[in-house]
Amino acid sequence: MKLFNDDKTEQNKASAINPETQHRVAIISSRKRILDDINSTLLMYDIDDTESIMQNFLSISDITITQGADVIVADIENCTDITKLQQSIALLVPVNTRCILLGDSDSIIFAREMNKLGASYLHLASQLPELPEFVLEQSNNTLMRGSIIFSVLGCKGGSGASSFCYDLLQTAGKASTIPLLMVQGAAGSLDLDLLLGRAIPKDGSILPFDKNISVKMEQKERPWNYEDQNFNRFNMIFIDNPVYNCSQERLDYILKYSHSLLLLITRDLSSLRIAKTVLDHISRSGLSGNTAHVPRVFICLNNYRPPIKNELTNSDIEEYLGQSIDVIRAYQQDPKKRNENVDDALRQFAAMLLGKKALHTESSPKSFFKSFFEKKVN
Repeated sequence: MKLFNDDKTEQNKASAINPETQHRVAIISSRKRILDDINSTLLMYDIDDTESIMQNFLSISDITITQGADVIVADIENCTDITKLQQSIALLVPVNTRCILLGDSDSIIFAREMNKLGASYLHLASQLPELPEFVLEQSNNTLMRGSIIFSVLGCKGGSGASSFCYDLLQTAGKASTIPLLMVQGAAGSLDLDLLLGRAIPKDGSILPFDKNISVKMEQKERPWNYEDQNFNRFNMIFIDNPVYNCSQERLDYILKYSHSLLLLITRDLSSLRIAKTVLDHISRSGLSGNTAHVPRVFICLNNYRPPIKNELTNSDIEEYLGQSIDVIRAYQQDPKKRNENVDDALRQFAAMLLGKKALHTESSPKSFFKSFFEKKVN
């Protein structure tokens, strides 16, 4: 079924536009002809504060490229993969920036799915003349996308889960311009203020901390809250919670709302047993047909103490868990210098989570575009 028709007149379109409203517009397309057509269409309505980016929207490696734009207009060509588009929007489009997608598909269902992601969709062949109206509209449909939630789950008390979570947040923040939030769950130590060396509101409110980074500590009377409406202000949320004292019902709740789980383990057998229990529970959820609530799982090994004799090796850990280790955090002898020298392993891991192409090293993964939306456990 065709979605579009040509019965709108130029006069009707012009009347709906306020020419005094100006926005900075980033136009993204790998097709020069489309870039030229979009620019020409916008210039007809005096929209000239534009920047043309001749790249494929789905494979941009520099995720800071759209910084400063009020509106992003992206040509998605013939792509109708909702998962890929959701990932690209989350990584490239800050929540306070409107996103307008143009493509070759004229499917009604596809257009509705794009609206659910908080993006407008126009069919290039028939709706391009309507683009200026969408660029200049007063309504701001930016808080409907939902946030990407990474649950950082500590498998042992005192193993540095909060430090790992915060360092990962800082690393991701330096590599991107999208709004990021760290939440320290009330089920944990609630010592984020000591970690940051700065007072944090005890009422559960969000504190802007550095550029695009904000932090929050949950209230003890309101723990495990993954449905806070304030999360919609951020593209990505890192939630730090312990999992060693977590019930199966609570774990199911975490699985439901998390895009990815980051299981923070140590070389202690007690930590690995908890991680194994979580992995087995996730596997059973998948086998029972509950695949909608099976997020991707990353194994994060934190060496929080100096090496000891006869400790478990990396291969021992991987064999026991039945899953490879995704990032290994080296032991840091002086915690006070943590923020001065973030190790390469964490940078590479943050790049992978962001979908950002990082510099290749011998220890880095072969591909940094592994989708954190992929619903599987290795």
